[in-house]
Amino acid sequence: MSSWATRLAVLAAGTVLTLAVGLPILASAQPADSAGGQLNTSKIPLHLVEHIQAAAGTCPQLTAPLIAAQLWVESGFQANAVSPANAQGIAQFTPPTWTDWGTDANSDGVADPFDPADAIAAQASYMCSLIEQFRRAGYAGDVVDLALAGYNAGPGAVQQYGGMPPYPDVVKYVAKVRDNQTTFTTALPAASGRAPDGTWPDETCTIAPDPTTGTGCITPRTANLVTHLRNSGWNQVTCWDEHAWNPTSDHPLGRACDITIGRLGRRPNISEQAQGDQLAAQLQAAAPALGINYLIWAGQIWSTERSNEGWRPYGGGGVYDPGDITGGHYDHIHASMY
Repeated sequence: MSSWATRLAVLAAGTVLTLAVGLPILASAQPADSAGGQLNTSKIPLHLVEHIQAAAGTCPQLTAPLIAAQLWVESGFQANAVSPANAQGIAQFTPPTWTDWGTDANSDGVADPFDPADAIAAQASYMCSLIEQFRRAGYAGDVVDLALAGYNAGPGAVQQYGGMPPYPDVVKYVAKVRDNQTTFTTALPAASGRAPDGTWPDETCTIAPDPTTGTGCITPRTANLVTHLRNSGWNQVTCWDEHAWNPTSDHPLGRACDITIGRLGRRPNISEQAQGDQLAAQLQAAAPALGINYLIWAGQIWSTERSNEGWRPYGGGGVYDPGDITGGHYDHIHASMY
């Protein structure tokens, strides 16, 4: 494996989660919400989606939209947040609670409340423990609401009142999480989500004009990718194009986008290369959630159907010169959708 492919594999494995510029990610298949929807990933920074998805289902009552809503209320998705009470990280664990529930979810050797992978996994475990504790106790009220109250005020408050503590701040916290749960839930469109067998149903080019070019059209799945990229600060994105020279291109079908790294026609500098590597790794990790078919970047190609092979040398597909800066995709990342 080349040094570049090795570096990208490490990034995709999650040992590096964000750049200094704070780029986000996505990943893993989207579990359905109990209310009939799924996680609205367009509302969430890319680097958090895979962790939220992985934590969903830790117990039956814990859905991805609920986890996202709680994180938003706790910290506004800020991994380095610290409250006046010294609650730390994206999930706002106090040091004593972290001692009990902290976990090294990404196996980097450190259980860190400021690491979203660790904090979100710990959040899920703690919430599920509270849900089960209050369910067994038979306290009055919805067990998820009680767990949220226990997370916010401590389980002792719920135990003291045998149900929802009558503290205005706690009641307000629970209501705010529940309200935001709706924000982070999206209906599951038949043509956008995965089929029961794990495949991605075909989508037609129905969104017109393409918001990245002002012409042509893109599919809803591609539009979701564009939203993610723009929310993450990537604005040099172009999707629909005739691509008359390439009869097999996904661009005229509205199923592909190119993300410029640096400037078209020149090789990225060191900083731009690092950003491109990071984004490529993030998109690779997000592929199961977004429906990405394959990616091309810096002379390498990765595809979902051959994901076990990792990043492979890109040969140009008989159309492009892989040694050329643009033909080899050294100045842009190509993403094709299912």
